[in-house]
Amino acid sequence: MQKKCTQNYNESTGYTVPHKCPSPPYGSTTAFMRDVVANLKKMKTLILFLSIMTFGLTPPQKTESGIEIFQVKKAYPDFTKKGKTECYYCLDLKTEDLFDKPLLTGKDIKEFDWTNQQIELTEEARQKLKDLEIPLQGLPVAMVLNGEMIYGFWFWNEVSSFGCDRAYTYPRLDFKIKFGLPKSNTFGHDPRFDERLEKYLNEKK
Repeated sequence: MQKKCTQNYNESTGYTVPHKCPSPPYGSTTAFMRDVVANLKKMKTLILFLSIMTFGLTPPQKTESGIEIFQVKKAYPDFTKKGKTECYYCLDLKTEDLFDKPLLTGKDIKEFDWTNQQIELTEEARQKLKDLEIPLQGLPVAMVLNGEMIYGFWFWNEVSSFGCDRAYTYPRLDFKIKFGLPKSNTFGHDPRFDERLEKYLNEKK
């Protein structure tokens, strides 16, 4: 509340004069509020600038999902191919060829023996695979590391008499990833010993 100005009697002049009231530091309340608003705007601009600089200089964080094994949407193998030069079990896969969710993740893997190419699963993961339907001609899957396709391989049925000319494993037995069934039945380069996988596993130790 603004204080009222008082009046004083001047004996020398015989006049009553008003006592001078002190002026507010900004001249008026309106001017004071204008300065407050202007300072707030400057502060907001400064905060916005600092935020842009902070986020601009911070590198994007790479998502690391680790090792994941996905089922494949495509129908394989293609037995319509003829001739010994054709690869029946080759998998030329892209990310869009995979199911939306992985069948197995890094949490399902207790150990990955790189030298022997053998994966040890948790008990929960083994139970999950018991209910998985694996056709006699194999079930195509993909090894993925941090969202990047590494290679395609096959889950093999324990009672199947089919041969496989690429990487395969018996996931319900020993989950040892092998190349060629039988060993003489192979096609192309062995994809199992990928250096990206090896580097990832060494860094986890």
